[in-house]
Amino acid sequence: MFVPSTLRRLALAGIAVLGLCSMSVAAELPAFKTGFIFTTHHSPFQVAASRGEAFRDLGVYLKPLVERESYELIKDGKPIAILDLVVAKSGSETATLFAQKHLDMGIASITAIMAGIDKGTPMKIVCPLQTEGMALVVPKDSPLTSWESLLQRVKDSKEPVKIGFHSPTSAPKIVLEGALVKA
Repeated sequence: MFVPSTLRRLALAGIAVLGLCSMSVAAELPAFKTGFIFTTHHSPFQVAASRGEAFRDLGVYLKPLVERESYELIKDGKPIAILDLVVAKSGSETATLFAQKHLDMGIASITAIMAGIDKGTPMKIVCPLQTEGMALVVPKDSPLTSWESLLQRVKDSKEPVKIGFHSPTSAPKIVLEGALVKA
């Protein structure tokens, strides 16, 4: 369909003005670089982002601006902030991103953040987000069935008992070491 060039210019100008207006509205909202780790511990945050509109009736939800990258935080039907997502590989990397000023807030292993604070990274822990998720896992046919049976195995063993962990600053390692020392 032929559109006169003047009309085409006006339409493009109108679209540009609307785009600038929407950008200025977005610019008025505070924007936060928000870190998280692509792990099962952060599934609630990932679900909140990917299924945000499903939580609309709760009064607070995330509305995608750019899927998997940027979201409006909506409260009582009004946008109150923009969350720009940053995926980190670990709690230690999250602490490093804070040290490099690449994050405004984030979700990470509390032990990795404590280690970062100990090294002088200017950040603070606001609150724990979950208290579950750790487990001592053994093969299905293992005779170990409880904490007491593990302690007995450690006491009875002539060789050191080997217990694996995924990171030297992981919460499971620190909690297990503390419990074993106390026991």
